[in-house]
Amino acid sequence: MNYTFEEIYKTYKNEVNAWVLMLIKNKSEAEEIANDIFMQVHKHLASFDSKQANVRTWLYTITKHRVIDVWRKQKKNDCIQHISDYVDDEGNETFQLHSYCDSPQEIMENDEVGTDIQTAISGLSSTYKDIAILFFNEQLSYDEIAERLDIPLGTVKGKINRLKDILQNKLNKYSYKFNTEKAEF
Repeated sequence: MNYTFEEIYKTYKNEVNAWVLMLIKNKSEAEEIANDIFMQVHKHLASFDSKQANVRTWLYTITKHRVIDVWRKQKKNDCIQHISDYVDDEGNETFQLHSYCDSPQEIMENDEVGTDIQTAISGLSSTYKDIAILFFNEQLSYDEIAERLDIPLGTVKGKINRLKDILQNKLNKYSYKFNTEKAEF
């Protein structure tokens, strides 16, 4: 399905503004960032593939990346603000904001965790690997995964729950960093 910029803007303007304001906490700065996001949408609309993701998920991803870029520019004293996001059981994307200051050692360990997580995912069977990539990396909802893989929604939910257990076992040395209730590391 082809979307016009005007349709996307009218439909999602308030939602994108709310997402950004929730994360930035400064109304004028949030409005400026939301405008930047819609400029990116306009610029890349021709390359958007509605078969790969729905518009809301696409906007959500652009928003998350734009806010992270803003935080990186504002970063002081090696303090990191991190957005963790996940899709709840109803398929709704959710943001959580974490702000913390890491020592160089902690930053290195976090990079190691990320590498170990990707290694654990790459070692999965093809069925679980495909679902893990779609769920954790691409942040697709259960419904989108079911549609993309052409499998029942209940099967997706069951496999994601089993996948969390598998990854938890593979990553048990990081158990305090891996939250099995949400798709976040």
